[in-house]
Amino acid sequence: MFRKRKDNTCNDWIDSVLGKNNFSSIRSVNFNLYEGEGTFHLQIIGSNRTPEEDEEWYCDEDFTTGENVFIINRKVTGEKWEEGLNYFKNVLKEYIEKGKFNKVLKNMKAVGIGFVDGDDEIIYES
Repeated sequence: MFRKRKDNTCNDWIDSVLGKNNFSSIRSVNFNLYEGEGTFHLQIIGSNRTPEEDEEWYCDEDFTTGENVFIINRKVTGEKWEEGLNYFKNVLKEYIEKGKFNKVLKNMKAVGIGFVDGDDEIIYES
């Protein structure tokens, strides 16, 4: 069961994950999205594989936040799954540009996002 976070923003949560963990052996990061009852959940996984090596690289979890997920109400993101995906894509693109630990993500071969039961989309490549 996922537990609710008390962080004020998604960026706070990303800061806490990227700032407290060692990503030196991770080559690609994916932001997994889950649908909850009236919410969307965001989880981070890291892989030693890249999209160039394996089209399902994001299934190889060498790092995961597990049940430490960011939960947001659909009233903020929009009700539909497309709106949730677009919301988080915009948050992550901005984080890659301006976030406190954006260098962790910029050092990756790829950063992706997608629903766990759907396709993955690469939003950053180095």
